[in-house]
Amino acid sequence: MPQDVFFQETVTQGTVTILLEGGGYRGRCFYSPKIPHGLGEGDVHLSLALLDPGGYEEGLVQGEDTQFVFGDVDAFSESSYIPGIPAVKLGAVLYRGQGVFQIGVCLKENTSCSRLQVSWRASRLEPKTRPAAILPEPVMEEQELREDVDENAFYIANAPRVLRTGESFRFYLVMPKTGGTPAWTIREPFGGSITPEGVYTAPSIPGIFEVQASLDGQITSVYIMVRE
Repeated sequence: MPQDVFFQETVTQGTVTILLEGGGYRGRCFYSPKIPHGLGEGDVHLSLALLDPGGYEEGLVQGEDTQFVFGDVDAFSESSYIPGIPAVKLGAVLYRGQGVFQIGVCLKENTSCSRLQVSWRASRLEPKTRPAAILPEPVMEEQELREDVDENAFYIANAPRVLRTGESFRFYLVMPKTGGTPAWTIREPFGGSITPEGVYTAPSIPGIFEVQASLDGQITSVYIMVRE
C-alpha cells in the first residue's frame, strides 16, 4: 500500500541576555553561553530576533509586546521606524551532537547599550508515515513522538509577554530528569518578587524585568513586560 510522509513540528523558545562587557565599540563581538534547546541531538532549525523595547515611530511605539527585530536593522534606515538598539550582525552555531547552540553578536556601530536581548526559537520536523487513506493517528500516538526530548533540557516553558502591575503568575520549568531544586531570581531591583516555587508577583511600577532560574550551573531566563 502506498505510504504518505507527514511531519510533526516540535518547538521550544526562550530569551537570552548578552552583556556588552568592556564597552560597546564597533567591531566588537559578544557571545551567549551554550544554550540547551530541549529538542535533543541532530538537526534543529534556529530563528533569532532582537528585542527592541525602545523603538520609536512618531514617539515610543505603544503596544502589548516589545518589538522583535528580525534580520538586519539597517533595512529600516529610511523608514519611519527608529530602532532603540544598535545595528549588529547576529548569528548562531548549532552543536548537533550536544543539543545546544550559541548566539553571537558583532556590533556594526558604537553603542551605549550595556546589554542586548535575543529571542530564540528552535524547531524540528519529525517525519512519520501512515497509509494514505488512513486518518491521523490519535493523540496518544502523537505524544509518544515527544519521548526523545533532551533529558538535560532546562528552560521556562510558559512565560507570558505581559503582566499587569501587582498581577501574579506561576512559571513552569522543564527540568532535567536528574531533578534538583532551582533558584529563582529577578535581575532588576524593584522588579517584583518570586517564590521558591516560581510564583512571580509583578511590581507596582511598569517596566521590563528579567526573571531567571538557575540549576547546577544552567541558567534560563525570560523577560516580562509589566504594564499598569
